[in-house]
This record gives sequence, structure tokens and C-alpha cells, in this order.
Amino acid sequence: MIEWQAKWIWSRSLIDVPNCYVYVRREFDIDAAPDAEAYVSCFTEYKLYANGRYVGRGPGPCEPGFQTYATHDVSYVLRPGRNVIAAVCYCRGRDASASESLQSGYIPSGFLLQLVIERNGDRQVIVTDETWKVKAADDWDFSSVQMAETLGYQEVYDSRRKPVGWNVVGFDDAGWEQAYVIGQARRELVEELICRQIPPLKEWDVYPRAVLDCGLVTPVDDPSIDIATRMCREKTQPDDTVIKYAKEILRPGECAVISSVQDCYVILDFGMEVVGYPALKIRAGGQATVDLGYAETLDTNGGVDPTRQGILQADRVILHGGRQEWHGFGRRAFRYVQLTIRNLDRPISIESMHVTRVGYPTELASTFSCSDELLNEIWRTGAYTLSLCMQDTYETCPLGDPVQRTAHARIEALINYYTFFDSALAAQAVEQFARRPGADPTWIVMLHDYCVYTADLGLVTQLYPRLREVAETTQDSRILRDASKLATAVSNTQDALAWHERASKCVSSDIGAGTDPYSYFEILRAMAEQGRTSAALDLIREKWGEMLRRGATTWWERFADEGDECGLCCGSAGVPTYFLPAEVLGVKPSTPGGGIVVQPRVGGLQWASGRIRTAAGFVEVEWRFENGVFRIDIEAPEGFIVAVPIDGFSNPVIDEIDLTPETPERRARRTYGWGNTIWRNGSERDPYLDWLSSQEAEPPAQYTPRSRCSAHQSYVWIRESISTHVRYEVHEEGYIVSD
Repeated sequence: MIEWQAKWIWSRSLIDVPNCYVYVRREFDIDAAPDAEAYVSCFTEYKLYANGRYVGRGPGPCEPGFQTYATHDVSYVLRPGRNVIAAVCYCRGRDASASESLQSGYIPSGFLLQLVIERNGDRQVIVTDETWKVKAADDWDFSSVQMAETLGYQEVYDSRRKPVGWNVVGFDDAGWEQAYVIGQARRELVEELICRQIPPLKEWDVYPRAVLDCGLVTPVDDPSIDIATRMCREKTQPDDTVIKYAKEILRPGECAVISSVQDCYVILDFGMEVVGYPALKIRAGGQATVDLGYAETLDTNGGVDPTRQGILQADRVILHGGRQEWHGFGRRAFRYVQLTIRNLDRPISIESMHVTRVGYPTELASTFSCSDELLNEIWRTGAYTLSLCMQDTYETCPLGDPVQRTAHARIEALINYYTFFDSALAAQAVEQFARRPGADPTWIVMLHDYCVYTADLGLVTQLYPRLREVAETTQDSRILRDASKLATAVSNTQDALAWHERASKCVSSDIGAGTDPYSYFEILRAMAEQGRTSAALDLIREKWGEMLRRGATTWWERFADEGDECGLCCGSAGVPTYFLPAEVLGVKPSTPGGGIVVQPRVGGLQWASGRIRTAAGFVEVEWRFENGVFRIDIEAPEGFIVAVPIDGFSNPVIDEIDLTPETPERRARRTYGWGNTIWRNGSERDPYLDWLSSQEAEPPAQYTPRSRCSAHQSYVWIRESISTHVRYEVHEEGYIVSD
């Protein structure tokens, strides 16, 4: 736990001013190369530099009362002698007066930094206070238009006003003002800061894949309209001679050259939805204005409409002439971008336009494939969509609804368990939901999912007082059942019994009519449990397949037949990416920390395979149904329970084959010639007893047969598998199985 000495600082003239940017800096001396960490927070966002080098950004959107600070290692940047730590900070603000902000405990603006430097046993601490220098970053236009109610503002940046060298040692900041320390009434909020619980977001550069169009623009003479609306209303005339070497924009290296005296445009395609910070690199040339309009899809004329859904997603960069780079401060979500170049006084050379993509540091931990390539593409698309929606929180839609909503986050977390298997973001989400006054009690269901998939009881123990408070007031049977299971997991039998009894007298909340993709979560699960897996897969092929046929690279908020004006990147819409490995491949955890259940559902497929990461390790499953035989191979590090499907067999025989290199039972089978059959004529068989019977021998007096198998509906359930790597084969009585 850090002992804070730093104070919140800002520019005095910009307190409570929305959509404003502030430069902050402080120079200092050190004697030797140090170990140094900077603890930083800001309302709303910052980009941190040390000795002119970019260090990182943060803290990103956060829940009310859940303001975090991040830690940045700056050891590799600092050097003996004079150093500078600097940041450009952004405050989105809100419509509230300063007095209202103080009373509500909300800081509309402020930057906080504590730099701890250690070397040779000595410790030096640099903190934000009144000795820092600050300046209104008026190279940004503070009066730019807000893109939408839930989003930030258009970024209008005039590079001619940038204070060159502001973040390096020796810059003359004599004309800057002294930092204003935000009042002591807010001092206690420093103590309430929470250390960031998730890793830093990953940033990497993504370049467009194609130049779709370029030509001339007929400008609209209306100074009252914003950039996005202007771009939407302007007439374009295709002309591929306007931009020479246009394809050079697609990658760094050579340059596209624009020499037209008339306003012109170029449309770039990134090939798929991206979320990140746009960047423009100019090699050389004159002054000009570059408008950037972004869109998730092209309009009916093949153009970019940056006003789609009523979202005004556009930025403007005013070039100062010569070599320069612009990196957007505001995050954007799009597939297509249109650059409109205006007021060009002499030719310019554009080296590249790219996006610094940002997202949670995910790595695909699990795999799934089956005999239907369409379903495989649907699974992969869901994983990619989720990766865009995993940011500082589980976002519903990065463009139109970049907030964390309980019902959507719960499904996103379930999809995550079958793709990236990250637990930190889900744990943070549950804790944030639990803290919300009047929170949607669905967070208890999400907590139960978290506990089952991660086997982490620590979070349950931490949130149990809040869980009990909510469970005592809810009348939802599903929530009460999950609360009862969590109470059992932490050995609170009294609560578990009481909530289980109440659940039997209540009804579950409506699972929805399936108008949105995410609401199909319960519908598909119910279809699978009713034995209608084939119909469920047909539904997936129809609904999600139609989105792919319409060119989707990420899943939409609504299905293709529900209207076009919707967000085209919704993480919780990737329900099949959960359904296919959980229900078709059949890999699920049983109870919190209680092992793995494998219950495959064939659904008309020929085969399915996957490697699923679980809390117990990787579970590998491959099943195949061909030539009248169902065969499934399972390898799980801590054993498993398997439900072998027998639907379609009139008199099934089940063989169990040990695939491990060597076990005592396998040696005995090989030595004495036991069989493998564990189920025949509708009842369990013991291969050892069958072998003894063939030898006309009796079992030893101390031998107790194991009871491992039971039939239920269209499955034979097998407990206590003979090893951690087993094959089960199902065929008709009398059928000869060939290897």
C-alpha cells in the first residue's frame, strides 16, 4: 500500500472545464541510475512521458467510487543528472458546478503523481504539488463537439500551437503557470484510490489493408456544422489521379503524394473492426487541414458516413508544415476511415495512417474446431469481437456503448473463460457491480460463474457480506440458487439451506424473447438441455451466419434482420463462442473447484475437438461419430466425469480404453486379457468380473465391484475414469469395431 504524499494538481483556470487538456511537467536531478516507479492517476486520462519518451497511459474509464492509480516503471528512462517527468492530461468533465462536484465527492479534473526513486539505499520522492508547472494545452480545441452522450469529444488539434520540446529537459517553461493544488476537502479521495487490479492495456500498431477510393471533394460552406456532419454532406468525385502512390499510405516507408489544390479525399479499409488511437505520419509538405471520419461500415454509396447511429465520430488535424506525426488522444472504433485533405498550400507527403490498437492483453488460451467450417468461423469471430470489448472493463460496444453492463459483462466473462481464460477482468467487474448502489443482482450469478470457472473462493469470501445483503431481498430463484451454492462453497450451511428453500418458492427472471444476440444465451442452452442441439446449431448458422454473409468481422448488437442502425461490435453477442466448446464439445466445470464434466452434444456434426484451459489445467477432447461408432478421447490432468451419448443406439455397448502410457489397471488388462466393455444390455459391466467368468473363476473374497455408471435420458454417465487419458467407444451389440 502506497503512502501518498502527492497532491491533486491542475490548471487553476480550467477547474471544472469539460473537454480540456493540460500539460504538466517537473524537472529534477538524480545522482546515479535508479530504480524508479511512478504511481499515477488522473481524471479522465493521461499520457506519461519521461525525458521525452512515452511511458504509458491511463487510467481509462472507471466506476464511480472505483478510481484507480497505475504503476509505471521508469527506471529505464531516467539517467544521472537532470531529468523531467511530464504528462498531457485530459478531462472529459461533466455538467456539474464545482460546488456540486465537491458535495458529491467527484473530482471533475486533476492529475496525481508520486515518483519513488531508489538508488544505493537512498530514497527520493517526487510528488505533484504547487512546484510543478502547468499549461493549458490549447493546441486542442476545447469547444469541439461531443460525439455522443456516452462518448467523448471530437478531437480538433492544431499542431502549429504545440509547445515543441515540452516534455524534454531544458524546455523553457518560464511562461507556464504554477500548478494549482486542488483543495484539502478532496484530500481523503487520495487515500481511497485503488491500485489498478488488471494489467496495463496492450498497445500495438495496425495498418490499413486497402485503399478503396480517392478523389475530389466539393466542400459545404456552413461553418456551424461539425466535422462529421460536414464530411457526410460533402459531395465526392472519384479520381484516382488526385493522390499519387496512394497505396503507400498502407504501410510505413514510402509516401503517397497529394498535390491537388482542390480539397480531396481517400478512403482506407482496415479489413476488420479495430479499436484504438488513430495516427498520421507526414513526411514533408506544406500546411493543410486533414479531417478524419470513421465508420464501422460503408454507406449505400460505398462511402464513409461518420454520423451513423447519430455518433459524430470524426477528428481534425491542422498541419504546421514539414515533417510531423499526430497521435490521437481519443480512442476510436471503426473499420473504415476517410481522410479529407483541405486548404493545401503546397504538396504534402503522407507516409502512413495507422491505428495504435489498444486492448486487454489477451492471448488465445483455448481452441475449438468441428466438421462445420461455418461454425468454426463463428467461434473465431466471437473470440475476436470479445478481444475488442475487453478494455479497462468489459465494454458492451466500444463505439456506441463503451460501458460495463451486468447482463452483458456476465456473458462476456463466460466467453472469455473459453477463449482467453483471464480471471482478473471478471473479478474486477464483479467487485465493481457489487459496490454499485441498487446494483442489478445478476452480479451474484456472475460471481458464481467466476467461482466455478476459476476455483477462486477468495472473492466470494470478500464479497459475502454484500452477497448476503442482496440475497435477503431478491425474489429471483436463479439468483437465490447461485447464492445458495456460493454459501455452500464457503461452508455457510445455514444461508445455503435458507436461500435454497426460498428459491423453490420463487420464479426466475425472464430470459428474454431473443431479440438481441446476447439474449440467445439462455435460449441456446435450454435447447441443448432439451436434446435439440441440432436445432440450436441451425439457429446459430442462420442468425450468426447471416451476419458473416453480410460481411461482418465482429458481432453486431442486433441480428441482420433487426435493422441496420446498430453497433457492429458487441462482445456479448458472441454467444456461440461459449456454446460450441461448452455444449457441443461438452467441457464444463462442475462445482466451484469440483472438477470437470464432459458432456458432448453431437447435433448432427461428424466431429469436434478442442483444447480448453480450465482452473485445473488444459482439458483436451476430441469426439467423432462415423460408421455407426461414437468415439471420444479425453485427457484431463485431474480426472473427469463423462456423459457418453447413446441416443440413436438401440442396444449400446460402451468400451473404455486407457490411453495413458502405463497404469496398474492397464498392465493387469494387458497381462490377463481383460476386456474393455463397461456397459452392455442396459447395465454396467465390470471387465474384471467378466474375465473371471470367462475363466470360470470367482472373484477374491475381498473384491468389491465399483459402481461408476448410470443411465440418464440419452446419456450414460461414467464417474471415476480409469485414468486421466481415456477413450470411450459406443457401438451396437455385435458390431465389430476396427482400429
